Amino acid sequence: MENFLYGLKAIFKEFGFLAQEAAQQQLFWGFGLGFLVATIIHGFLITDHPKEVPRLLFGDAAKNFERLHQKADSGAYQVSYHDFVKRSNRVKGIFAFSASMMLMLAIVALLIF
Repeated sequence: MENFLYGLKAIFKEFGFLAQEAAQQQLFWGFGLGFLVATIIHGFLITDHPKEVPRLLFGDAAKNFERLHQKADSGAYQVSYHDFVKRSNRVKGIFAFSASMMLMLAIVALLIF
C-alpha cells in the first residue's frame, strides 16, 4: 500500500511539472487566447443583442424573449419565438463548442509537453 501512495504522489508531481511547462509555452497561450477571443467575437456578431449574451447563455429563453422583444399594439410579438430560440441555441452551441475545444486543447497540450 505504501508503494501505491508513493506512485500516486509521483504521478501528481509529474502533472504539476507538465502544467508548469505548458504555462511557459507561448504557442499554447497564443492559440488558446486567440481561439477564445475569436469565439467571443463570433458569439457577439451572430446575436441581435450583444449586451444580452451572458443572459442568453445562462438564462431562461422565455424570460429573455419577453425582455428583449416588445409586443405590438395588437398584443402580438413582432419576432417569432421559434426564431429567437434557434438563435439562442446557436449562441449556446458556439460557446459550448468553444469551451470543449479549450478543454481538449489544454489536455492535449499537457500531454504533449
